[in-house]
Amino acid sequence: MIKLKVGEDFPLMDSSQANGEEKAIVSVNEAFFDIVFYSLDPAGDKYFFTKKPLKIGVYKNAAIPFIVLEFIGKFALDCTINAFKIKSEKVEQWHQNYDSNIVNLYMVDARTNNLQAIRLLGVSQKIQHTIKALVELQLKKYNNKEEVDRQIIEITNTVPNEAMAERMVAKQIFK
Repeated sequence: MIKLKVGEDFPLMDSSQANGEEKAIVSVNEAFFDIVFYSLDPAGDKYFFTKKPLKIGVYKNAAIPFIVLEFIGKFALDCTINAFKIKSEKVEQWHQNYDSNIVNLYMVDARTNNLQAIRLLGVSQKIQHTIKALVELQLKKYNNKEEVDRQIIEITNTVPNEAMAERMVAKQIFK
């Protein structure tokens, strides 16, 4: 069992991810997924990350689910799921745990890899089913992870986070 402790090294991702770049990464688990937000301003972001209203939703484009997190009044970020990067046994577990809806949010210092905050979300069935359906569709539409990555880059370069947030097909607000 892995123990997580705020203020200590974040063990769930490769520490090389904390490379001084602000980003959000999806980490698929056997039940659903986690989102790791690497923050360049963890002291300034922590209050919004843990205490303020948060809108989570799915922006879909070209069979790719973009999970959008909008920390209302502060910032928005997005992350994606490339189905070809998910290990096949995890996809099977997703099918077995079809109703799992727990998303763990982790805020990690982008420079030190220290865990700064944790927030647990139970997302709606609409969000959960939309994401899982898009992952299945993605496996049918594309041939490999490189095709999906190219499409993700194209969409990310042409659709700003704010536009994704406005066009979410499934969304939920946590207060």
